[in-house]
Amino acid sequence: MLPSPIFLPALSLGAIPEPVQSKIQQYPVATFFVLTFVLSWGYTGILFGLLGTDLPGVVQVPFAWGPLLGGVLTVWLLGESVSG
Repeated sequence: MLPSPIFLPALSLGAIPEPVQSKIQQYPVATFFVLTFVLSWGYTGILFGLLGTDLPGVVQVPFAWGPLLGGVLTVWLLGESVSG
């Protein structure tokens, strides 16, 4: 069993349906871009909806973490170790 990333302790690779897992294996770059987009813009969109147009700079910082988290999740979903 693969170790779960610290921010996803309840999710295991067994919880992902087989057709989805096969698409992740087939298209890892597309998986990275989709995860990065969702993590960056999804977070920003939710905050924009809740706080309006005047977002403080500190609130926008997690927006920049989307590519890092997308990469870590993609590597983990491919069944590789994210711990190094």
